[in-house]
Amino acid sequence: MRKLISIALFALVLTTSSCYESGGFVVRSAPPPPPTIGYVGVAPGPEYIWVDGYYRWDRDQYVWTQGEWRRRPHPRAEWVPGYWRPRHDGYIWIEGRWRR
Repeated sequence: MRKLISIALFALVLTTSSCYESGGFVVRSAPPPPPTIGYVGVAPGPEYIWVDGYYRWDRDQYVWTQGEWRRRPHPRAEWVPGYWRPRHDGYIWIEGRWRR
């Protein structure tokens, strides 16, 4: 009976759509293409930069997170967008960050 339960649990793990790793979740399916976004408006000030939206993984599906204006931590800061990096076993999210 223990062997049967172990096999069933192993099969369940194989069929789930994501798994956790030290670097975050590995999602087996690719994210959908981003939606078309129209006019985003005018920056609230010269120290702001538009940061595009992205798909985040929420339990068992991708969920769109809207873009936003973000204030630069200093005048030369550049935003490096986050992205879903493909791997042999799926996709892992790499967080966006400020550079410089």
